[in-house]
Amino acid sequence: MNTFSAIKAEPASRSAPAWPLACRTALALAIVATALQAQAKAIYPSPGIAGGVQIVAASFGLIDNPDAHLPGFTVTNVVPLKPDQAYGWMIQLRTQKQTVRWREEFTLPAPPANWGVDEILGKRTISGGGTTSVLERTVVPGKNGVISNMWSVLPGDPPGRYRIRVLVEDKVLRTFEFDVR
Repeated sequence: MNTFSAIKAEPASRSAPAWPLACRTALALAIVATALQAQAKAIYPSPGIAGGVQIVAASFGLIDNPDAHLPGFTVTNVVPLKPDQAYGWMIQLRTQKQTVRWREEFTLPAPPANWGVDEILGKRTISGGGTTSVLERTVVPGKNGVISNMWSVLPGDPPGRYRIRVLVEDKVLRTFEFDVR
């Protein structure tokens, strides 16, 4: 497992990518969020409301060419078990809040070889016998109200069914289930 944040172009929590990569990723995700809105509504049609926050769109997919100036985003529920393959979720919110608190519960079918370095942008705990990472952050939604989190495949990551449950302001907004193979 390896993660980086696209929120406010902050550095990664489990790896140490260069700021320019995080900046490029944040810009790309903000641009892609608008284009994905119609596609995401088709995949996840029911908006959720939590503590003054409403979902406009939600997507899970692959990050293609994360080192590119504008990385691509491909909506899918299959992640290749290939080292450095980036993937993650984006949720576009409508809110008047200056900051939102989100929690990501990421469950794997078996413990990975390594969850990575300590979380520097929020609070992370590992539970469930090493199969679940719980990450909590308070963020300023990006351009167009986008919040997101991204991971990348590392050697030793288990194949199988993965699940990411995203809560905003303590309410479950989306659950993304996908296969890593």
